Amino acid sequence: MVEIRRITGIVTSGKGEGAMYVMMPEYNKILKKHAGFSPYPGTLNIAVGSEDYHYVVNNGKHVAGFVKGGVEYGGITIMRARMYGVECAAIVPEKTVHKDCVEIVAPVCLRERFNIKDGDVVEVVLYGR
Repeated sequence: MVEIRRITGIVTSGKGEGAMYVMMPEYNKILKKHAGFSPYPGTLNIAVGSEDYHYVVNNGKHVAGFVKGGVEYGGITIMRARMYGVECAAIVPEKTVHKDCVEIVAPVCLRERFNIKDGDVVEVVLYGR
């Protein structure tokens, strides 16, 4: 993988729904296919500048959503990434209440692994396809 951009952001708490979505079989399959790993059940939300947010949205791989039980689940835009040497992925859900927020999924709990707290500034390295 070729490094194409570094983004920094401030860690923020989400609504606590990341685990539910990541573990849904449909999203889990998408993440395994496009990120290359089985994700930890949860996401690390980072508030980034508008330019970095739009970079991910415009340069990531868009994966369509799906309908399950009559409910429409939105697609996601995903880019492979690394954070502190851990393979991860930066994702932006189509349906979200978080403005200029990128969600990081990884095979481990990044908060625990690196003792990350809300308000911490983190750096994520984005990679090309």
